[in-house]
Amino acid sequence: MLVIASDMQPGNKADAAKATAATTQRSRLLTTTYSPTKDEQRKAESWNQQVWDGLNIWSAKDPMHQQMVTAFKVMYFQSQVRLEDYFIDRGFEAEEAKTLAIQMLQALVGVQLARFAS
Repeated sequence: MLVIASDMQPGNKADAAKATAATTQRSRLLTTTYSPTKDEQRKAESWNQQVWDGLNIWSAKDPMHQQMVTAFKVMYFQSQVRLEDYFIDRGFEAEEAKTLAIQMLQALVGVQLARFAS
C-alpha cells in the first residue's frame, strides 16, 4: 500500500516535517486509550471521503491510474478492517475503532496522498 501511495505522489518526495509528524501520530494511535472526539470523527471521515473522491477522479483519467487505484483500494480497505479489529480488541466501540483506523491510515499514507485530499 505504501509503495503504491508513493507512486501516486508527484515527484515521489515526501515533506520531511510532515513525514515525521505522521510517524509520531502512528505511535500515538497505537498506544492511545482515549476515544476520538466528534470533531476528530468528522475530520477523519472528511479526509477519507476527500481522498477517495480525488482518487476516483484521478483514476478515471487513465487506465493505468485505474489499475493503481484498484490495487490501492484493496490494500487500504483490508488494512482498515484489520486496524478496526485491533482497536476493537483494545476495548473501543465500533465507531471509535473506525475513526482510529482512518486516522492511522491517514498517518500511514496521508503525506503521499495529500494532493487527493485537497
